[in-house]
This record gives sequence, structure tokens and C-alpha cells, in this order.
Amino acid sequence: MERRAKGLQCLAQKLAVLTMKHERFGQARVLSTVELDLLVECLPAGPHRVLATLLRYTAGRVSEGLQLRWAHVAGPAVLFPAPITKRGLKSREVPQHPALAAALAEWRELWPLWVMKAAARVNGPAGLDESLKGPNPADFLFPGRNPQEHITRQSFDLRLRKAAELAGLAGVSSHSFRRSGLSAASGAGIPLRTLQSLSGHSSLATLSLYLEVSEDQKRQAALAFA
Repeated sequence: MERRAKGLQCLAQKLAVLTMKHERFGQARVLSTVELDLLVECLPAGPHRVLATLLRYTAGRVSEGLQLRWAHVAGPAVLFPAPITKRGLKSREVPQHPALAAALAEWRELWPLWVMKAAARVNGPAGLDESLKGPNPADFLFPGRNPQEHITRQSFDLRLRKAAELAGLAGVSSHSFRRSGLSAASGAGIPLRTLQSLSGHSSLATLSLYLEVSEDQKRQAALAFA
């Protein structure tokens, strides 16, 4: 019965995401900077909020972000190694935005406490490890209840949906971070080739499908017509 209940819950979550995308013709909503600030703030403090921050400032896929380990954020850029990317063919690096670097530095300090609390919830007080000082390079950036595993996609989607409801934002999914970042960078004049190197899209045609053109950009283009 428990397995069936979890299966039904998972199905309900997937249907909710599909419904949101159907209402926007298959694409997640593109959010403004203010809306992104509000959405992230409405997420619970901890790995889910930090993951949202990382997706926001790297335009990464949620499946990639979940698999990151501390070694992948040790330098000035976030490394998405080939094995965790969508097609597993090519690694890519995204320079760390200052806001992301600050969030990761704070999360590094809180990470041991989060892991110890998670262990205590599963194993009771015996699960606490007072010797745990900080994350190792091979540790997951976003650990789940079992530190040897990362938080699940379903867990993040559930909290994101609740945060979107709290913020009063419709049509939001984890892909909103990716589309919002790429659309904002495109609107700022960043060349598509540069965006492709950061997003990991297989082609410029595929990348262009992610980009939303604002009404202001349309007006500016119309005024430039010969």
C-alpha cells in the first residue's frame, strides 16, 4: 500500500508539471529577476534553495544539478562533467556568478549540520556524527536523507511547486530557471554561440526554442526596420 501511495504521489506530481507546460504550449514560464528572487526566497532553506540558486545562475538542467559533487564547484566555474549531462558526450563549465559563489560558500558551512540532522532523522540520535567537519570533494552537493544519495527530482519539484504557489507564480517548473537565464542573457546581447557553450544545447536551433522574446525587444526590432 505504501509503495502504491508513493507511486500515485509521483504520478500526481508529474501530471501537475505536464499541466503547467501544456498551458504554456510545452514550455516553462520565463521569470523576471524580481520573480526569480521571490521564487527562490519562498523555497525552504537548505539544499532545495541552493539548488534553485545554482540552476538560476548556470542555466543548468535540474538532472545535472542534482548529481553535482563538491569537487565540481571547487574552482571559479561550475563543472558539469560529461557523464551527468543530458547526452553524456561533452563536459562544460559555467563561471560562477558572485551570488552563486556566496550561496555555495554559505552552504559549505551549513552542509555538515544538514547531513547530521538528516542522519538523525533516519537513525535517531545514534546517526549523529560529531566528527563530521565539512564536505569531501566526492560528497554530493545536495545530499538527501541518505548522504550517499542526492535529493530526488520529485522532492525538488514538490517544493518548487509549493514555492510557486506561495509566490503567486503560475506556469513555473524547474526549467523556468534555465529558460529565464538564457532568455535574459540573450536579451542582453550575449551571442548564441556563447550561450550554447554554457547551456550544453546540441544545436543553435534547439537553443533558440528556449529563448523568449519580450515585447520591448519586439518593439525595438520593429523600430529598426528599414
